[in-house]
Amino acid sequence: MKRIVWFVSVAVVMGVTACGGGKRFGKTPAPPPSQTGTVQGRLVTSGRPVGRFIARIQGARERTELAAQVQSSGFFRITNVPAGPQVLTLEDRERMRGAVIVCLVRPNEINDVGLVETQPLGLLSGIVREVDAEGNSVGPIAGAWVTAQPIEAIGDTLSELPERPYFTDRTNGAGAYSLLLPVGAYLVHVRHPDYEPATDTATVEALIGVSLNFGLQRRPRDASTVFGRVQARVDDQIVPVPGALVALVPRSAEPSPIEIHPDHLTVGQIISSFANPLGSGAHPRPGDGIRPQTRPERLRMRFTFTSADGSYEINDVPPGRYEAFAYKVGFGRDEKEVNVLGNSRIEVNFLLSAHLGKVVGQVTDATNSQPLGEALVFAVRRGDHFFIWDGWQKDDDRPHWHHGGFGVGFGSGGSPGGGASGRPPAGGIIVPPMPPVEPPYRAGTITDPNGHYELILPTGEYFLVATKEGYEWQAAEVTITEGQTVTQDFALYPSSQPPGGDLSQLSVELKVKPEEVPVGETVHLMLEVENQGRRPVTLQFSTPLAADFVISREGQEIWRFSRHTAVILGDASTLVVPPPVTLRPGQKVSFPGTWQQVDDDGNQVPPGEYTAVGILLTRPEIVAREPRRIRITSAED
Repeated sequence: MKRIVWFVSVAVVMGVTACGGGKRFGKTPAPPPSQTGTVQGRLVTSGRPVGRFIARIQGARERTELAAQVQSSGFFRITNVPAGPQVLTLEDRERMRGAVIVCLVRPNEINDVGLVETQPLGLLSGIVREVDAEGNSVGPIAGAWVTAQPIEAIGDTLSELPERPYFTDRTNGAGAYSLLLPVGAYLVHVRHPDYEPATDTATVEALIGVSLNFGLQRRPRDASTVFGRVQARVDDQIVPVPGALVALVPRSAEPSPIEIHPDHLTVGQIISSFANPLGSGAHPRPGDGIRPQTRPERLRMRFTFTSADGSYEINDVPPGRYEAFAYKVGFGRDEKEVNVLGNSRIEVNFLLSAHLGKVVGQVTDATNSQPLGEALVFAVRRGDHFFIWDGWQKDDDRPHWHHGGFGVGFGSGGSPGGGASGRPPAGGIIVPPMPPVEPPYRAGTITDPNGHYELILPTGEYFLVATKEGYEWQAAEVTITEGQTVTQDFALYPSSQPPGGDLSQLSVELKVKPEEVPVGETVHLMLEVENQGRRPVTLQFSTPLAADFVISREGQEIWRFSRHTAVILGDASTLVVPPPVTLRPGQKVSFPGTWQQVDDDGNQVPPGEYTAVGILLTRPEIVAREPRRIRITSAED
């Protein structure tokens, strides 16, 4: 393979990942249906599903393309998504919350990313304007592509960027853009076919809006355009490669006094070459060791990043001979020689070979060893802080990690169709979060009728999760190596939740009126139960009472409601249990009780501090979330 020479002092024409997704110019067709799949999952925020979010694949031509509204249950689904490693975001711009997932989409398949928990994000926005040679504003630019890529420092190299998530937007008629981003530093670059590109940096903080405006100058009219698509062979299929680096390096017979390998070209040098005239970001300054240098137009390098469908377009390319190559981490590199003529359009396509691994296995019922078809299996990269790590346990007598369930339901045909209804209890596995520059890879699928599944993943460590409605969640830790296949089977145990539904969907709260009461007066107790899930829940009671209340002082129980309440006998020996109560989603029911300030022996209790606890007497019993304090005052208080 030839060694590629890069020039430190070149000016860089930058494209963006969002240059495709629909119709394009030239001979590059849209991806055929066989190269698309479906992406879906379930969104959770603060322990409850939400429907205010938009699920979006980054790199589409418009924000509304490859996007879907998240349902009130938390379930989302996007169809016709180009295959390949797509960046999926879930966004609530008003509240500045969201999530970022790099989903490995396989053609003609349902790709399920599992549970996604949101985090606080920041908002980067601004205006893109045309500026003249003196830097004066001429007017807004509509249709400019704005891309942000996370960086650790301006010393990061260009070759590191294709491995990271990217975020895109297109300016509206007023030249405005906005990007909802995880906390961190970003290289932001803007381009438009009629203008020279510009770059800048920005730092994003949680729940804070940051403004960054850009100025673009008109490009020469006689320049040429190089366009095409980057694809890769993955498991005997040809799929697009979004987010791949495409570069045109000039070939010249004249030796260059300053040469640099592509792995050494830094973000700081890129910004130095194309500083933003209107920017307020962290530009390299004198003293940083970076000096812009002027070179003939024919010696300038160009590069861009592919869109969601693997397409790219580089404008403002002067005539000459170029070394063209495409590169993405995990997919290798392809190189070509290109001769660019003046004022022309030249198509250059690339084919990469994926350097990935595979995990396969079977999901069965642990009680009878029968295969479980239409079970969900998905892989989460270790440290992905958009996944719920709480509540996973590992016992000596049980295989792998296990979880009683997140209240997630499945729709018809076995496709997951619900949202998590409550945050699981704390405890279990502890996973340090990844830095924002690392991609939170995920891949998921549905088992076939024989319970078999197959997932393709980049190298690394993953948490592999399997579940099916009516079964506990189970997970195993797997390590994926290049070119190797890992076998991981699962034997799922039936869920222990009651037949009336998932009781974890219930909110049980005790209310006390009044909380401060004179000695001798009645204290009113109320146990309020609300179904906060997306499915009906039936309360099936285990005793003649639906609710019980316990009063204690200094940790010692002194009175219990059930010991002083009459019950009904159906006959001489049978207690009458209350009929089941079915709560629709969002519906509430209350169970009252009273305390006359006496202990179990009927004696008046003295003034002081007391604690009340409420218990819902279902099968199993549920204790109210928080105890309540009661203060009994004397006449002297």
